[in-house]
Amino acid sequence: MRFSLPLVFALVLLLFSSLNSHPISPILNNIDGLEELENLDESSIEGNLKKEAGPIHNLEYTVQKVTELLQTMQECNNIPGISVGIVIEGETRFISFGTSDGEHPVDPNTNFNIGSITKTMSSILTALYDQEGLVDWEMPIKKYDKKFDLINSEKLREKQLTLLDLIEIQSGYPNYGYDFTWAWGYNGDRENYFQNLLKHMKPVAPLRTRAYYSNVMFGAISETLERKTKETWENGMTNRVFKPIGLDNTYPTTTAALSVPDSSLAHPYLVLNDGITRVKGDRTINTVIDNNVAAAGSVISNANDMTKWLKFCLSLGQLENETQYLDSSYFYKYHWSPRRGMAPLNSFRIVESSIPITLARYAAGVGFLTDVYRGIRHNWWNGGIYGMSSHQSLFPDENIGVITLVNTEFATPPPIYFAGLITLEYWKYGESFYATPAGRRYICPLGNKKSVQIKKDIVVVSANNTGGGGIDEYVGIYKGPFGKVVVSKNSDGVLKAQYNAISGPLVQNQDGSWLWVLDRVSFLPDNPNLFQIPYPLSVTFTRVRGHITSIGIIMEPTTNDPNGCCPGTGNI
Repeated sequence: MRFSLPLVFALVLLLFSSLNSHPISPILNNIDGLEELENLDESSIEGNLKKEAGPIHNLEYTVQKVTELLQTMQECNNIPGISVGIVIEGETRFISFGTSDGEHPVDPNTNFNIGSITKTMSSILTALYDQEGLVDWEMPIKKYDKKFDLINSEKLREKQLTLLDLIEIQSGYPNYGYDFTWAWGYNGDRENYFQNLLKHMKPVAPLRTRAYYSNVMFGAISETLERKTKETWENGMTNRVFKPIGLDNTYPTTTAALSVPDSSLAHPYLVLNDGITRVKGDRTINTVIDNNVAAAGSVISNANDMTKWLKFCLSLGQLENETQYLDSSYFYKYHWSPRRGMAPLNSFRIVESSIPITLARYAAGVGFLTDVYRGIRHNWWNGGIYGMSSHQSLFPDENIGVITLVNTEFATPPPIYFAGLITLEYWKYGESFYATPAGRRYICPLGNKKSVQIKKDIVVVSANNTGGGGIDEYVGIYKGPFGKVVVSKNSDGVLKAQYNAISGPLVQNQDGSWLWVLDRVSFLPDNPNLFQIPYPLSVTFTRVRGHITSIGIIMEPTTNDPNGCCPGTGNI
């Protein structure tokens, strides 16, 4: 048994829904039919809309029409269960379809993991701490948290980074690859893990120049808050956010929600390699990431509670009894008003169109993203975690908010994004673009296929070791900055690697290169062989003086996007 030199990790883009699925624009360059939509005759679209338009500012009509489109969305996307809460001018309505576990029907009190919408709640918690003077979110973190350490080459950034930089995702650190090392089943000490991780991460952009969605940096917020306030993030959320707003059945983590009966807690459904099949996972699967996800995406809630959350935001920080709990200036200055211009989050193609959509390039505020839809300000966030997806839309100037919760993930951009836009359109215009044939491409992006094309599984050419010392020389425990990889040999003489919650055989191609085929995820206890990551990771072994001394795993390949999106960070 030998120990390695520090692991070499680089970044790799996950092809399936991961924590914090990335915020998605409704106009994407990989949606079928985009070119056709751009070339549609403007007058014919507007004519169809006017012909089908119904009454405006009619709540019951709006809910009826939204229900019809959501039912179509559920059927064509094979969504097991969907729960929607709508707030319009203080009035609340709910829409529910399907089941939480294949047996119990979904209702407004069915709990779902809201994924990255947790980030908006964490931003409000941080604002409350700032209001109380417990933290100063515009002050460099290093001034009051000496344990906040970055890699040696980034000591200047370390002295400048603020909590606002992390919440506005303007730190210059990317999401990809680091998510892999962070979220996949790490169950050690949260504080030590973040300290160790931050010391090895490399940025891809200067500070405050570009918005890069980063779960890791958002998760690190919880550690900084805990050290400064002497209050755990979980207790802060429960006592300062959930209880005052009246979120009586909302929980900070999956673990905290395990007391909820099966009939009231949605089970996650994961999409398998074929892109069609959804498999029900055990409701405890996301407990493995509770410890380190925290502020980035671990909250459990339901449509009933989330409509109270929407009302709190739409009222600019007022509680139900009209007490001003959070000063309204926080919303005007921070949450809903990006302070650093329209910094694009990714290379999403923005289509400026008036047929009938007008979408301005969106930007990151403090815990909310902002765009302009048909001339109306839109604040929103997506959420996604293993087997769950969510979306919240707020139109503060129209006093409209919509929360959408589903118990599955999507291999395509999530169609649930459009629930809020559909609601706005029927309320304000009496019609919706998404009810037209062109618009249905967005809520049913796969048409009648109910499937997607994904990369084929790797063909194993050879599993035989070509090294001079025999296959046993690769066996060992390899330690590095992001944990350890255990390489073992099974009874068939095949090498197997284990890293946190992921494992699989190490196979060797004819050219001598190594691949790690990730064939199972251990947090699917009902059938651990069902959920497979549909592509292998490249692996290298380093030999020094005739002995294997280290393993390198390419967690994300370098990308050279012509639009400047998401450059790979190389080795770390």
